Amino acid sequence: MAKSILQQDEDRCFFLDHKSEDDPKHPGSTYQALHKHHIFGGANRKYSEKYGLWVKICCIRCHNGGPSSVHQAPNKEGGKDLLLKRIAQQAFEEKYSHEEFMRIFGKNYL
Repeated sequence: MAKSILQQDEDRCFFLDHKSEDDPKHPGSTYQALHKHHIFGGANRKYSEKYGLWVKICCIRCHNGGPSSVHQAPNKEGGKDLLLKRIAQQAFEEKYSHEEFMRIFGKNYL
């Protein structure tokens, strides 16, 4: 299993808490179950794993529970899924290249 290039293994905080507004119903200091989320799923899930394009996010609001969660609002402007894809693409391109990203994933999210 590849390490995430977006988040440290020992990081126990929620990745998206640092990327979104402060919400008293979703405090970053409160422990919630974390799920490993592969940013590019389906046929590209294996590449998300290979290149470390995954993060730990909370189950309740960010992963699959909330209206803007990655699985409830895929590829929606303002949703967490598209935000993560943009962050992941930027990180990948810093490490490799835009051409390599397009060759592997076939879509530009920026």
